[in-house]
Amino acid sequence: MLSWDPKSYVTEAFSRILIEEAKKDKADVVPSYYDAVTGHLESHELSKRISASIRDQKDQNSSIAFDLNNSTLEVMYNPENQEGVNLTERKIENIFHLVMDKFQRVSEELKIVHANGGKVLVSNELFHILCHIQHMCELTNYRHCFASTKGGMCLSAKESSERLASMKLKDDSTVEWPDGMTLDLSGYLEAWLVDKMLEQLETLDGLRGCLVRFKSIAHAFGVPSGGSLWKCGVLTVDIDGEEKFIGCVGLGSFRPAAVTNTVQTSTSVLSAMQHCTACCKTAVVSCCLSAVISSLIEKEGALSFIREWRVSHGPETAESLLSFTLFFGFDKPISDEEDTTIGEHDDERMLLHDRRGHIAQAYQQLEAVVLNESHVANVVLNNKNADFFHNVSVVNRTTIDCLEEAICFFPNLCVLASYVDELGTTSVTTLKAADFPRGDDTFLFCISQRSPLFNRVFAKKSQITLNFLYENAKGIYEALSTAYPLWINEGGNEPVFLERNSRTCATTKFLVDVSDQETFETSESFLVGEDVLVIGKCLDGVPNKVTTSINKMFVVNHPFPSREFYPFLFTIVHKLYGTVGFVGYGCQLCTLSPLSMLIYCPVEASSFVLDEEHTGPKCNLTFFSKAGSFIFAGKTLGELRCGMPAELSVINALPPECFFFQAEGMLVRTIRGPSNKYVICLVAISNGRFHKCDPCMLLVGSDDEPIVIP
Repeated sequence: MLSWDPKSYVTEAFSRILIEEAKKDKADVVPSYYDAVTGHLESHELSKRISASIRDQKDQNSSIAFDLNNSTLEVMYNPENQEGVNLTERKIENIFHLVMDKFQRVSEELKIVHANGGKVLVSNELFHILCHIQHMCELTNYRHCFASTKGGMCLSAKESSERLASMKLKDDSTVEWPDGMTLDLSGYLEAWLVDKMLEQLETLDGLRGCLVRFKSIAHAFGVPSGGSLWKCGVLTVDIDGEEKFIGCVGLGSFRPAAVTNTVQTSTSVLSAMQHCTACCKTAVVSCCLSAVISSLIEKEGALSFIREWRVSHGPETAESLLSFTLFFGFDKPISDEEDTTIGEHDDERMLLHDRRGHIAQAYQQLEAVVLNESHVANVVLNNKNADFFHNVSVVNRTTIDCLEEAICFFPNLCVLASYVDELGTTSVTTLKAADFPRGDDTFLFCISQRSPLFNRVFAKKSQITLNFLYENAKGIYEALSTAYPLWINEGGNEPVFLERNSRTCATTKFLVDVSDQETFETSESFLVGEDVLVIGKCLDGVPNKVTTSINKMFVVNHPFPSREFYPFLFTIVHKLYGTVGFVGYGCQLCTLSPLSMLIYCPVEASSFVLDEEHTGPKCNLTFFSKAGSFIFAGKTLGELRCGMPAELSVINALPPECFFFQAEGMLVRTIRGPSNKYVICLVAISNGRFHKCDPCMLLVGSDDEPIVIP
């Protein structure tokens, strides 16, 4: 049977750019004026949102700042008792001075070692620092150069490795220092200072959590007031010379420390990496890994190193890279914060951003086009490919209008999806083609691939909150279309979080009063043209009261599911038996590009009618009008699941007023997994005729009960 090839659309669109690059042999593409201006405005708005979020966090927690070498070291903490804040502040000041004494002693001692060299006895602090630096350099294969000569000249990776390898560290804290070698440890020592501060702060009583931040280094423990993660903004200097936020990192028990490194390069490639943030268990490890990743400059090299590092250093090791974010010029950041486990999608990111591989693939595609151009017409005409149907079939505007008008007469569930984004903002999205297929708790819906909800539901096991409206659905829909996003947080409609069966539902105050909240989990999803079909289950069962929209009217169904049944005939040509078919139900409009419908087929008829070996892709859908409902008189639901209500010759002889809507198209996908009672079919429509009357609606009960025609 026909099937959608989701990659074909992406490959086609992506390959156009790559093929042009391959033809012109260009390494980079200058963004258009529109993209440049739009990107600048979007980054400005993002910076404002992050700044506001961090400002709110600071207002809700206590903080103290210290001056350190003309920079500010900030300690933000969440006290258990506000009355003891003054005492806590004095303790933090004492800790800062204690750690600063160690920091200054280590810095002065390092200067003496640089000046004298040779065999020297050093303090335990400096000895452990030198051991860790040598260890990290060996693990990273000296990709980042700490060593230089006394004149300040930076050494190559080979020279650096030779110098550091020649530095001998004895068990008695004695160091044999190579003559003329200096170590640039300014960034490392700052990270060491932050780690030492946090170690001491963790020993204080009366703190629920604390964040220490100095320059681009941050380390945290516990939780802040009003949230579950400490928010740390990633700063850069804009083209206007002003500082702005380009990202935000959440620190907590899973990701305690983060360091952002700026790429020091003179490259003119606009898509090159500009900043790198590495989150690890300690700030010193984050400092080393962010320096190594940023030294690789190109995204392919950085992602390759990250994947290799995680293979050899798992989450249980002290050197584990817990998460990362790569920031570029005009390109979107690359991050793994959406991964549920460490390194889950590293291979996919490597494949996606392997530029040389894509350009080589583009050349191969060019060669394939040249070799097959004369033969392509015959191949496509005989190929069961939905993309071909979408490209060669011309769907006129009349057909689209007819289908949209006809679909309005069938019930559509009024369901809203709500979730919390990375910045803590609650978002609400209207679902289309939302439906519970008859027989179980499977739930499905469609959304645009451009929807912010896409990344929240596309992956398997993804969970979001569904709001099944049972009151004031019209008012809610109008508010969402006219006042969103101001609709949230205004007029007392603030975000609300509910606990249901150990699961948290995110919604708003207005929706709590007019809808039932259920947790939805994705089982599978499919790209359908410009949209995505998502199939899953409501973990808490089917709601017993919902609102449906029928012909622009909102009707409350209680109990749900109702007995209403909207049948139609699906017919297709069988190579052995001619035209065959079944009685389907559950018509929903999936997407307008390509024009596609979603229907359900009883499993009893699917093995014969949807036989891939003996049936072709072309099919017909016939929806009866109220005047034609007599064709189902005397039948039971069980009989309709197994066959046609009458012979096709009888149905074809019916007068036009017996038909509500007739459509021609191609069966492009069958989905059999969700249930053993029905098969989900996706049909691309090429032509349709709407007779502007009321559709046939039956009342059904069990499989053995006679059907009632209202």
